[in-house]
Amino acid sequence: MNQPRKKAALPRRILKKLLGCLAAILLFFIVIAVISQLTGNALKSSQLYKLAVTRVKMHPAVVEAVGLPMRDGWFVKGGIKGKGSSGQAKLIFPISGPKGRAIVYVQAKKSAGKWTYSTLQVNIRDKDTKIDLLQPVEP
Repeated sequence: MNQPRKKAALPRRILKKLLGCLAAILLFFIVIAVISQLTGNALKSSQLYKLAVTRVKMHPAVVEAVGLPMRDGWFVKGGIKGKGSSGQAKLIFPISGPKGRAIVYVQAKKSAGKWTYSTLQVNIRDKDTKIDLLQPVEP
């Protein structure tokens, strides 16, 4: 006579619940990653971000510290508020090159359609170096 295995059913139910929980947690993190990526892509396509990256990549002190070719990172933190010809923004994004990595800090206001930076600074990682891109470049 075959008797049903009741002991084996309990671990199977627990395993199914654990797999269900793990799947829910994984789905949650995937949704967060997609939202972050979409937000970052929107910021990366902004005029302010593009101008900041151009200035960073052209600055001699940043080129010396990070090296060429220089790449901007995937994730952009911060935001841009306002529409049309006025607004304000705070952005933080990483850059990297063959000599090192850095974090770029941007703070700006837009008036009459033109962005004016109040902060455009590059902090070189693993060094105590801060490069203020708003200061004139010494020859």
